[in-house]
Amino acid sequence: MGDGIDCEVLMSNDIGWKKGKLQLNFTFSLDIVENEDNNEEVSPISDSDQNYKLSPLDDLRQQFNE
Repeated sequence: MGDGIDCEVLMSNDIGWKKGKLQLNFTFSLDIVENEDNNEEVSPISDSDQNYKLSPLDDLRQQFNE
């Protein structure tokens, strides 16, 4: 990786500012685990389902689109 970025950090124990370098290292891991216990089918939400609203503004959007 790189050499880092020069920076100064204010120390809380009355030392004052301490000079150093900032280095960030990130590790990313993606694991997909299939849930075998969940056999439910997920059905898409239809526009006719009036109990479900994506947003409180849906009513206004519908009025403007008419």
